[in-house]
Amino acid sequence: VAKTYVAQIGEEKYESLQEAFATGQDDQTITFLSDVEQADGVILTDKNITVDLNGKTFTVSEGASTNNRNFKINGSSEVTIKNGTMIAAGELTSGAYGTVRTEGEAVVNLETVKLYSYRGYGLNVKANTGTKVNIKDSEIYSQYSGGVEAAGGEIELTNVKIEQRGVYSGAAWCSVAIGVNAGGKVTVKSGDYNAAAIATDSNAAQATWVAYVMSSGGTLNIEGGTFTGVVAETASAANACGLICADRAAVVNIYDGIFNSNGAILDMRNNVGTQPNPVATL
Repeated sequence: VAKTYVAQIGEEKYESLQEAFATGQDDQTITFLSDVEQADGVILTDKNITVDLNGKTFTVSEGASTNNRNFKINGSSEVTIKNGTMIAAGELTSGAYGTVRTEGEAVVNLETVKLYSYRGYGLNVKANTGTKVNIKDSEIYSQYSGGVEAAGGEIELTNVKIEQRGVYSGAAWCSVAIGVNAGGKVTVKSGDYNAAAIATDSNAAQATWVAYVMSSGGTLNIEGGTFTGVVAETASAANACGLICADRAAVVNIYDGIFNSNGAILDMRNNVGTQPNPVATL
């Protein structure tokens, strides 16, 4: 019986991703040889490697499993993932998280990738405290879950398209294209960023933002890009959102960009309420 190989390092081929990533050493490139769908993702700790998806698709199908992200990258890892597609498969009620999560002091570069998340809760890309994620020349699509979130970490976006659709009623603050919290920082260099509710959903009138700096604080730097937000006609006054929400302790710096919305361009309300926010800074 001919063996089926899914990844390669140099001349060596591997039948499973787990084997390939366990074997991979610093400065090596792990190249996908085929599309891969599996229940669990890959955990990388203190690895300095390049992952070449090689035009292939990596799908993690089990939204409720312990390691349900495509890649969870920890420690002092420096990882580049490029040239392919990753899918966090699921539905509104099928679990959490998305394609990439960073912890520790990890630095991750995402280049020429397409990322999809269909889960009800979580983020396509989440950078936790002490980590940095650089995303370039890529596309991110999220249904109900959010696009990217700097949860104490840093994210830089260069020529990225983020499209977010739908509102997860259990955690509407996650259903944004760009999220910042816990003192994190997002810098937008260029790209196209948009968000909207799904008109046929029962919760279509809930809040939806393109970018949201949450109540735990953080910084959003916009140096360029196009931002488009659509507010549902049925939205209440409290939920008549739009492009950017600066909650308490938020810092928003806008240097350039194009902003389109039938709602607010920038809303500086305390905790998405009706009172002005005396702490947020523009």
